[in-house]
Amino acid sequence: MTRREGCHRNRPCDGRFVQVAAHQRDLVRFAKIRWRIEHHYRELKDGLGLDHFEGCSYAGWHRHVSLSAVAQAFCTQFRYDPKAPAPA
Repeated sequence: MTRREGCHRNRPCDGRFVQVAAHQRDLVRFAKIRWRIEHHYRELKDGLGLDHFEGCSYAGWHRHVSLSAVAQAFCTQFRYDPKAPAPA
């Protein structure tokens, strides 16, 4: 490994500790993306039953997770469709 400027003498610098300057605009965008991911995960767990699987086979778990993801994609598509009637 090579040493980079600013690294400690006794510890090689492999790039994990290199500081990156981030703009406030990017940090806000990342926070919004994280909030959106957490919102969709909560919807998957609470509304669509992602955490209700109690089986013991991988095939059953995979089927359950796949169907939950398809249901969540359908709900998201339906929610953002401008032609869909609004619930009363």
